[in-house]
Amino acid sequence: MEEGQMECEVKGSEWSFQNKENKLELVRAIMAFANTCDGTIKIGFRDGKYIGIDDPTTGEIDPADISNLLKEYIDTPIDFSIKKKKGKCRKVGLEIRVTKLRAPRMWAIPKKDGQCAVRRGNKSENKCIFAKGAVFVRRTGQIDKATAGDYTRMLLEWLREFTEECLVNPDINAMRMILSNPNMPQWHQYLAIVTAKRRLSREAMLTGTDMLWVLSEWTSNDRLSDTEMELLLASALRRGNTMWFWAAHMTQEAIYRTIIDTLQKDTDRDKSDAWKNIIDLANVALTKDQINSIKEAMQASRYTHLRQGANNWPVTKQSKQQGQAD
Repeated sequence: MEEGQMECEVKGSEWSFQNKENKLELVRAIMAFANTCDGTIKIGFRDGKYIGIDDPTTGEIDPADISNLLKEYIDTPIDFSIKKKKGKCRKVGLEIRVTKLRAPRMWAIPKKDGQCAVRRGNKSENKCIFAKGAVFVRRTGQIDKATAGDYTRMLLEWLREFTEECLVNPDINAMRMILSNPNMPQWHQYLAIVTAKRRLSREAMLTGTDMLWVLSEWTSNDRLSDTEMELLLASALRRGNTMWFWAAHMTQEAIYRTIIDTLQKDTDRDKSDAWKNIIDLANVALTKDQINSIKEAMQASRYTHLRQGANNWPVTKQSKQQGQAD
């Protein structure tokens, strides 16, 4: 997109802020612009001009209404402005200008599903406008889900914007490594960026797709740092699809440290998703003393199922043998 140009999304006069499907489509459109480029959403617009919105209450919405709607589905703050445009018969149109997110802010990603009920004949069905964790972008004038190429572009854009801050931040050595090694594979660049971001926010994690990507590209000749390995295991604890592979390449102490950090430092959601895999991995890989420490951390949780997991810890053949040896 050349400077001075601005992409545009158009909604007709029938658009209503009282309609949940319309509101969710607005959230999706704002996310796509925020992740890709500055853009404008024109509501009550047709044939090159504003004709106004049929629903008078929609014409009265203000920035606070949009902000509250975005906060319900997105954690990342998005900058936007609203202008009211005169249409026909005193109807009002709206122009919402969205500013692309720039570092150090990360992308606009929904924290929950955007679902609404729609009528299909005589029946009411649920319709998913966007799913939790989905990333949307603008492509050829339309909204689309991000592809691997989009992720690469977005990561490199974010890295360029974040470079100055990285260079003065002594904690983000991974960023320096990327900047000094432009030939680093894309999967390793991505892993290093998420590892660095995790030092700033424990919410930074890899998705199941991310981990499969790294697994498919990684070879025994690729050297990963301890913090990168711990990120891979911490992310895998939530899903389990690659957990055993990464655990097999870590020391017992590193596995124990990753589990304890997950229980003591990670978000409630991450701990909630990981607890069953934590028990399975601890029983196989850790000593009796390490398992007891993990049980204590789980018993201190405010989550009932974590406390129940600690109190009903399964006894395996291996743990029985450890107990007899002690």
